[in-house]
Amino acid sequence: MSAATATGRGERGGRVPRAELARTARQFPARTFGLLGALLALAGGATFLWVLTVGGAARAWQAWHVNFMYWTGLAQGLVVFAAIQKVAKGHWSGVVIRLAEAAVAFLFVSLLAYLAVFLGRAHIFSWLHEPRPDLSLARDEVLLPSQRRCLRAPHVALLAIRAPRHGPRRA
Repeated sequence: MSAATATGRGERGGRVPRAELARTARQFPARTFGLLGALLALAGGATFLWVLTVGGAARAWQAWHVNFMYWTGLAQGLVVFAAIQKVAKGHWSGVVIRLAEAAVAFLFVSLLAYLAVFLGRAHIFSWLHEPRPDLSLARDEVLLPSQRRCLRAPHVALLAIRAPRHGPRRA
């Protein structure tokens, strides 16, 4: 594909017909890229499961968390970029805006990946099951029994859901 076709301009600076752009787009090996992506995803999943089974659960879940944070952050940034382009009526973005809009679909995948982070939370977040060394206090010395009950995952999730509705407390 020539630079003139990629920019939408013809040899003499005129617009390229839509049919020619569609023909050029159909020449892209989408099936090959899709198959390559599926193979790489299967290889990554198999490696993740293999590391889990050979005793490296903490390492596997930490790698999952790093990948989750990176790809989710990238997808959210692209969605914000697309929103800014739409609001500002920026027409310069061209093909980049299509990539940014496509990142919206990954956010649903990211939601499922977050559920996996929740399953592996004991391996990712060490302070859930061992005392924090920077506090130099054991958990039992700091928390009362009623406080320990309130800090369990379901109760904290309920607080997170309810908190935005109430606003700040008044003295």
